[in-house]
Amino acid sequence: MSTGGKSNYLKEALMNYVLGSDIVSPFSDESNFRRPEYLWISLSLFTLDSTVTGSSIIEPQKFSNYARVRITNDEQFWGIPPENVTIPGTRTNMKPVIFGPASQQPWGEIKSFALIDAESGGNVYFWGNLNQYKPVGIGQFALFPPGSIYIQESI
Repeated sequence: MSTGGKSNYLKEALMNYVLGSDIVSPFSDESNFRRPEYLWISLSLFTLDSTVTGSSIIEPQKFSNYARVRITNDEQFWGIPPENVTIPGTRTNMKPVIFGPASQQPWGEIKSFALIDAESGGNVYFWGNLNQYKPVGIGQFALFPPGSIYIQESI
């Protein structure tokens, strides 16, 4: 048995389809191309390290002014990182994302994030653990400047 993986073309096509870009169509026949119904995606924060199954989803308390941030899912928000222009299937946020401020009680240390197809519940599309945890106290925001969220489609 041999091991294989996705082609660079497929990695790019999947990223463009899921993260809302029309740079490359996932189909060679444009008549078969269908955009995702979701023209937005929610960014969520977690207080535990996340996993590929999305099983460590523990978000800050909603009564503390926490809510998932709804992101317009297009090429204006998701861009190819300049330093990774030759690495297929890589995207980063081109605009800042701001959560908060926390109110009534701290959110604790934010350790991971996920892109989810709903404002509550839903399916995890992509996830990642933060390189540095972000403590969010009362009155503080969780800020992700442009270029701070990286998503990479791998094998």
